[in-house]
Amino acid sequence: MCAIYGMPTITVTLPHTKYDVKVEDKSLLSLAKSLAKAGLDGKKCAIITDSNVAEHHLTSLTDLLDKAKIVHSANIIPAGEKSKSISIAAEICSDMVLEGHDRQSFVLALGGGVVGDLAGFIASIFFRGIPFVQIPTTIVSQVDSSVGGKTGVNTPEGKNLIGVFKQPALVIIDPLLLKTLPKREYLEGYAEVIKHACIRDANMLKELEELDLEKMPPPAKLLARNVEIKARVVEEDEKETTGTRALLNFGHTIGHAIEASVPYGELLHGEAISLGIRAALYLSVKHSGLKQRDANRIVKLLERYSLPIVLPTEISTEKVLEKMKTDKKFSQGEINFVLLDKLGSAHVSSELSLEDIEDAIEEIRTYFFPTAKPGDDQDIPPLSIIRYVGGMVSTNGYLLYTGEHYLAVDAPYGFFDYLKEEGITPKALLLTHQHYDHVEDAHKFEKAGIPIYSYAPYSKKLIMVDLAKKWGLDVVVKPYKVDHVLKGKDMIDIGGSSICIIHVPGHSDDSIVFYFPGKVLLFAGDTLFNSSIGRSDLPGGDGDLLIKGIAEKILVLNKGIQIFPGHGDGTYILKERLNNPFFSDLDIQTEDNITNETQPYQD
Repeated sequence: MCAIYGMPTITVTLPHTKYDVKVEDKSLLSLAKSLAKAGLDGKKCAIITDSNVAEHHLTSLTDLLDKAKIVHSANIIPAGEKSKSISIAAEICSDMVLEGHDRQSFVLALGGGVVGDLAGFIASIFFRGIPFVQIPTTIVSQVDSSVGGKTGVNTPEGKNLIGVFKQPALVIIDPLLLKTLPKREYLEGYAEVIKHACIRDANMLKELEELDLEKMPPPAKLLARNVEIKARVVEEDEKETTGTRALLNFGHTIGHAIEASVPYGELLHGEAISLGIRAALYLSVKHSGLKQRDANRIVKLLERYSLPIVLPTEISTEKVLEKMKTDKKFSQGEINFVLLDKLGSAHVSSELSLEDIEDAIEEIRTYFFPTAKPGDDQDIPPLSIIRYVGGMVSTNGYLLYTGEHYLAVDAPYGFFDYLKEEGITPKALLLTHQHYDHVEDAHKFEKAGIPIYSYAPYSKKLIMVDLAKKWGLDVVVKPYKVDHVLKGKDMIDIGGSSICIIHVPGHSDDSIVFYFPGKVLLFAGDTLFNSSIGRSDLPGGDGDLLIKGIAEKILVLNKGIQIFPGHGDGTYILKERLNNPFFSDLDIQTEDNITNETQPYQD
């Protein structure tokens, strides 16, 4: 039986054994009592820890063991994944023999997941198996790896490919041990917490969204809530024979492959799992009916905990796929992948292809992710941006959803047909580009009776206006000024909603604002943050003040193009601009989807 959420002791009951998991501030101080209850008093203790943890906690632990009159030795391994190897395990087993340990001893793991997995594996093979105790010191190990009995070591081919199921005799989780963690190592553990919320406890998401990240450690009740989820799953399916325990692998299939694709330690476990979770969310939306808004909620939560959501370009898709094929979850060429059908509900699917996985890996290389799913109005928040990629050069099509209806933005090749297939009839087409690849689809919108609106930046010749005259179309062209946004003047009525289109000074036709009463969406080209707005290292000009004053969301398009020949990379300039604290309170999303060839349309 498992305890109720927030109780200090959770008991994991299995057919062949049961053990307690104590989750409480200062629970380590009652070590002697806990060991006695587990039947380990009077036995010799072999401590296994790493160089980082030993510096902070080893002396306190040995003092407690001395007071309990428990004879002990200590084996300190180098911190990091490289120590989780068969050679290190063999070396420690030899040392334990020399230190006088035998089948009457027990192993005590003091550390994170690496130490716990290694120590459990050693306990399973030393004298054909001796008891072991977990005292986890990271969030990952406290909420996940210390409970459930999975032990093992890595090989050059992948993580945890050698190991056994070995349940601990006792787990002591003291949240105060987390206070010595560096911020990065502290936050990466929340990937596993978010995973638990995704698969079993959607109500936990609100608590995670409101948790004060400046206060370390987290509440013991939150940790206990996660331990109970893990313990209950283990009770239902200890050795992954029914499929229930496999749900704990949500985000891990691709996440482990990403982690194995870089030198050990370059990506922390939780960071790799974060990327895997985002890929799993994408696949869940595409293949399992998960609502896009729910997927976005999780991605936003990962970002809140400073977890990565964009796969670095130096990690190749081919490498990730190669590593994934050696994963235990890749069985006889069949991919067993955990998907969500809704928040708090997961299942294992064997229906995905390698092409689906490759698609997901490529998807997480871009920061931008859709905020809504076309054709599912009731689940789309007002003023959502829905991406459509197509056209030539930097031309793209987008949908805006106002809460009442859709508005089409630009008309690249195939956009009209795509919307027709999705059963979407936009109330209007808003043209922000004047590229010639808009011509065919813009004419389709016109023939369908959909009004077309455009704008005139400076005195540039408008190709689309010329075409409109040729077609005899009713096109509204208004060079709106910035002060019209601030005063709410010159609004265009579109199907019951008012909208104002404003061109922000710059060299790019992308630099425009859509203004709805009370809401502003700024579509920004590269040069919005350059030229007349000001230098990348000197924020605070009139243009910046405009952005900061009115914009609730910035969508930066085509962030990788070169602004002017010989004047540097737009990516660098935007990175410098958007990382400046001046813009820290804005919701900024970026996308780089430039192509020099016409693309088939896709959602």
